[in-house]
Amino acid sequence: MSGKCRPSLRAKTLENVKRSKLSQTDKDCIQAVFERFMPKKLNYKSEYLMHFCPNCDYPLPLSFKFCNHCGQALDWSDTE
Repeated sequence: MSGKCRPSLRAKTLENVKRSKLSQTDKDCIQAVFERFMPKKLNYKSEYLMHFCPNCDYPLPLSFKFCNHCGQALDWSDTE
């Protein structure tokens, strides 16, 4: 799945999951996976001169598309 899927498709899929007969734990896991694939802005900590994952706070080398620690999709659009 791409982090750039249409919001309407993502909402429709999540709504179908919510209406399904899956356990609440399974539904929560599916939602967490969807959220992990949505790119998030990085955390920049000037005291370390590094970027960190917005999900797990793991230090990131430049230009990784996903955090190599937790798998969070990353949005580098605001970085130099």
